[in-house]
Parts: sequence; C-alpha cells; structure tokens
Amino acid sequence: MALHHSTQHAAPAAPQRRPPPAGGLQAFVADELGMGALLRFRSLMVQQGQTVQVARMCFDKIYAYERIASAHATESEPLRRLALELFQAYHRRDEMRQTLAS
Repeated sequence: MALHHSTQHAAPAAPQRRPPPAGGLQAFVADELGMGALLRFRSLMVQQGQTVQVARMCFDKIYAYERIASAHATESEPLRRLALELFQAYHRRDEMRQTLAS
C-alpha cells in the first residue's frame, strides 16, 4: 500500500499570542508583568513624590499612560526602565484588544 504525499504545503503558522487571563483584559497587564511589578512601580513613583493607583493602572488606559510618561521623565534609572516595561505590556494589551475587536 503506497502513501501519497500531498504537494500542498501548509502556510507557516502565525506567532501564537498568549490569551488574556481568565480575569479578562483588565488583569492582562498585572498578569503580564506580575502584580509585584505594578507595586514596585508605585513604590518607585512615591520615592519621586508622585502617586499611583495600582488598580486604576489595570483598567484606565489614559491614566496608565500618563503615569508611565511621568515615570519615564524622572531622573530614576530603575523607574525609567520599569516604565518602559510597563509601556510595552500596555502596548501588547492594546494589540490584544484590537485583535479581539476585529
């Protein structure tokens, strides 16, 4: 019994993105970075004399980007690095939202 191989090739698989956590997109950033990163962000911001509402960072996009921008404008190198990581996580969350909306 001969096996025939198909001459058609499957298209390369698209890169797989991790689905949002069970808690929904509002938990995406906290899950992506870990709540510890958000708490560290708040702590570093307090050292700079600025406040951060961690819960609001998870669902208020404008607030989160404003806090990230403020952090990136500080003299603190650790805070600027963490702000960049947060920005990247929020950007991934926005991409996920756009993907799910389409």
